Amino acid sequence: KNAVDEAVSDYAAYCDIVRLSEMANVCMTTSMTKKNKLSKKLIAVSLYRIFVFTKSTFGKIELERDFPVVALVEIGGNSKQAYLKFTQVPKMVKQDYYLILNSENLMQILNRVRESYRRLSFGLHEDFQVKETNKSLVPASLGPEPNPGKAHGFRLTYDAWAAGFKSPLAPLLIDRVEMLYDARKVDLELHQLPGFSHKLLSKADMITFARALASNSFFRGLIFKNIKHPDLFSSLGLILATNDTLTRLLVSGRGEEISTDVGDALRMNIHSQLQVVRLSGVRFSSKSMESFANGLRHCHAPLRVLAFKDCGLSGSAISALTTALRSNWKVSLGIESFSISNNSVSVSTLHTFLSDLSARGSLSRLEFAHNGALSVELLKSLKLVPLRYLSIRGSKLSAEVGDTLAINSEQFSFLEALDISDTDITSDSLLRVLRNLFT
Repeated sequence: KNAVDEAVSDYAAYCDIVRLSEMANVCMTTSMTKKNKLSKKLIAVSLYRIFVFTKSTFGKIELERDFPVVALVEIGGNSKQAYLKFTQVPKMVKQDYYLILNSENLMQILNRVRESYRRLSFGLHEDFQVKETNKSLVPASLGPEPNPGKAHGFRLTYDAWAAGFKSPLAPLLIDRVEMLYDARKVDLELHQLPGFSHKLLSKADMITFARALASNSFFRGLIFKNIKHPDLFSSLGLILATNDTLTRLLVSGRGEEISTDVGDALRMNIHSQLQVVRLSGVRFSSKSMESFANGLRHCHAPLRVLAFKDCGLSGSAISALTTALRSNWKVSLGIESFSISNNSVSVSTLHTFLSDLSARGSLSRLEFAHNGALSVELLKSLKLVPLRYLSIRGSKLSAEVGDTLAINSEQFSFLEALDISDTDITSDSLLRVLRNLFT
């Protein structure tokens, strides 16, 4: 036992405790279909990881491989031979990985694994918990349900993922997050955390942080501002794919291209609670826009605010977005605020979408500032929308559009604010707009 404890402490970045060690016949493989040969090894189950040790020719115990408990996705097999299935295991091949076990104390090993997993998955929705394929292997009881408290959503899972590598940022990140817990601040601004403001943040740091947040049960807002990192959006996808407590997402970039991971996460997570999505200064490729639009088409989140400011959207991109929203009224009818400002394109493709919302939607705030020339069709589609705020700041208004705005402004009975600054509206049209709004 001392040799095992020493090997674990030498390997792990954080204090880890071995809760069980047993000899077992073991096979580690990427496939369950081929014939797998088992050999005798030492299994050690700790708070965070499952270690597989072997004896060297000189009798020294050496670590052969380890598996993070939080990467466990399935337990199966039978009472004689069981398997543990892992996914996204660091430093291994990208496909799923299996740990096959045969031991006289098989149930004891499996129960220790279950106990460690329950402790680390306390904030994770049950749909994303470990799948048990053989109910006869599941014990009647594992003791009382773990309740590690408010820090679980980050601290335990971060420790679990970070236990396989040493990072100088880890203690700093943990200290800052615990300060936020103590202050009851539910918005996590990543750009204010140590290491996130420069390029020294490693891929392992970023992915580990994302995996910890995936089972977060405390934070409600996630804010990225000007974080230039190649794994930013893939990490964001990891968080959004399983998280069921975040309600706000704000991403402000400097021209970075958004990946398909974000759209895929919106599509997959049926338990998402996102209500506010604000993207600013990021760019969409045709592929990432297709993914994002598909995410909106199948989205289950109760979205209320959707904003794409300065995202370089083309007419086809806006058309893809509005087509997706029109095909998912469960989401689009709840949208209260919609913004596509600073995209330098005509927004004439919006008028059909807005016409539909006028009869059935909750839209009360609309922003398409600095988007070029407005169309008559778009303004006409707004007259029945119960808008409280409308911004066409910096838009180009032809004489016909100005007249249309003046005529239809009398229909804006709910309007509380109208931003038409920096437009080229004529003084005559402006006077008619003001007269209709205030008389």
